[in-house]
Amino acid sequence: MKTVLCHGVFDLLHVGHVWTLRWASGLGARLVVTVTPDGQIVRRKGRKPVYPLAARMELLDALEFVDLVVPARGATALWSLATFKPAVWVRGSDWRGRVTRASVLEEGLAAKLGTAVKFAPRWHPDYRSSDAMRAVLAWNNFLEE
Repeated sequence: MKTVLCHGVFDLLHVGHVWTLRWASGLGARLVVTVTPDGQIVRRKGRKPVYPLAARMELLDALEFVDLVVPARGATALWSLATFKPAVWVRGSDWRGRVTRASVLEEGLAAKLGTAVKFAPRWHPDYRSSDAMRAVLAWNNFLEE
């Protein structure tokens, strides 16, 4: 069975996430989504997620084209890649060309496992959770004035 992996925070699930996950599901027989735990988000981003892990997982699990949703064992995709050994690992288009210490380790492990790394198309419009958070905060500030 050809497994496709997507890994991420998935806070404030939005249509860009849905488009990416639907697209990823067409690349194999089984789509596995691993979700970054709350504590890892706090360590990495310096803030708590808007929705806790259980809620983020429930939203993802409700998508008919997602076959398995699992809490990750860290902020990176290393555990997810090593555990599921997917044929394909799909990354968001925002990761194309971005080089971090973690991405070097992740892509090195993917190469060692024979996992193809694919980047989702850049969707238009380009939805991002951080943009949605800023819009909600701006709207909230407007209402309070």
